Amino acid sequence: MKDEYDNETFFKEYANMPRSREGLRAAGERRIHFLGCDVVKQHHTLTQILMGLLNHGFELAAVEEAEPPKEMMSIPGMKDELRRPMMLLVKANKK
Repeated sequence: MKDEYDNETFFKEYANMPRSREGLRAAGERRIHFLGCDVVKQHHTLTQILMGLLNHGFELAAVEEAEPPKEMMSIPGMKDELRRPMMLLVKANKK
């Protein structure tokens, strides 16, 4: 089975999606179809996340860009998730 994310048509359509035209810096709500489910997510820049914590009395303890486990790479669309972090995990402690 050919992966739908490994073809030229997908990337042409992707280039016309709002998040591609506005760039990832455009913060706000995103509605996507992810791994067979409709998902509503919130996008924020690294600056918004990290400086928001630092400016409100937190200190950073850890920051990690999560990746899908190797055993999930055969799921259609999962390889596409490697082009940017799937999610950011931040551990912060109140000073």
